[in-house]
Amino acid sequence: MAWYDDYFPRSLTKAERREQAAKMAAKITKKKGRQLSPVEVEGIKIAKTFWGKAWCDNIESYEDEDHRLARGRSYVRSGSVIDLVLEPGNITALVAGSASKPYIVEIKVAPLSASQKAHIRSACAAHALSTLDLLQGKMPQPLLEMFRSGPDGIFPTRKELVMNCSCPDWSCPCKHQAAVLYGVGHRLDEKPELLFSLRGLELEELAAGAAAADLAAPGASELPGADLASIFGIELAPPDAVPAGMPVKRKAAPTPEKAPKAPATRKKAAAKTPSLPKMLMYICKYTRWGNEELAKNLGVTDGILDTLLLAPSSASARNLAKVQKLYKEVERIVKEAKAAKKSRDGKK
Repeated sequence: MAWYDDYFPRSLTKAERREQAAKMAAKITKKKGRQLSPVEVEGIKIAKTFWGKAWCDNIESYEDEDHRLARGRSYVRSGSVIDLVLEPGNITALVAGSASKPYIVEIKVAPLSASQKAHIRSACAAHALSTLDLLQGKMPQPLLEMFRSGPDGIFPTRKELVMNCSCPDWSCPCKHQAAVLYGVGHRLDEKPELLFSLRGLELEELAAGAAAADLAAPGASELPGADLASIFGIELAPPDAVPAGMPVKRKAAPTPEKAPKAPATRKKAAAKTPSLPKMLMYICKYTRWGNEELAKNLGVTDGILDTLLLAPSSASARNLAKVQKLYKEVERIVKEAKAAKKSRDGKK
């Protein structure tokens, strides 16, 4: 064996790298009890969705004099990125290489500047976008181009990345860093929202900004006061019985002396509030609203409404409070209308 065979180990095949990576990951999990988040690419395509592909396209716009990007693609396809964590402004990873221990890669991502964020918010506000539209890349072409390129785009330029790797290769990016960058593209296929948090943007804020003008209109989040009979589908009391505008009845805050002291009393009161799905069903039953009308009267975007309907357990406290408020309004009106109808029927 020549001396350079020890200094420059032979390149492993894809199958050998995959096997080596699996052994390293198993060893770390067993020895340190650490739950890893590996990048597992099936087939040749590293990214298949809009955001994943756009991220990879952006990477390939970087200068690559030493052809490290190609080596990185090979590494990520062979499962060498055994752990990948994305946090706001930071990417950390473990990459299996020729050493007995995985290499540690850290990539700092500069957050968007205030002017960049303002430009993106302004562009999104000009279009009717939902969170789902953003995540799926379903946007007008000018907005797509803005996201993908230019000084105000969401994808980082090479100068906005500070990359470090524990390997002895001084190239930047080295093949391990390149593998991690491609691994991020693959991860964005699964969780595109990570890109927004990586650059310091709130995804819901971008989507909500598109509907801000409509939702800020007077009374947009309140029940309409006109033509209530057609809205609720039942005969309502005359105007003097149900005041126009239907103001919400709010009780004054209890004084310290009258505040409930027993925890059991508070639990009993809380138990009377229906679950989120039941409240939404109740509202739709009596108002006959579709999703668009429901979202508008709740003061939320279509994307947030989808979350409330499909994943109620993940609803924020703020949005839950909006549903509870609208539910109580509808419940009050229905009770008053039914009482008025019963009263009139009794007089006949």
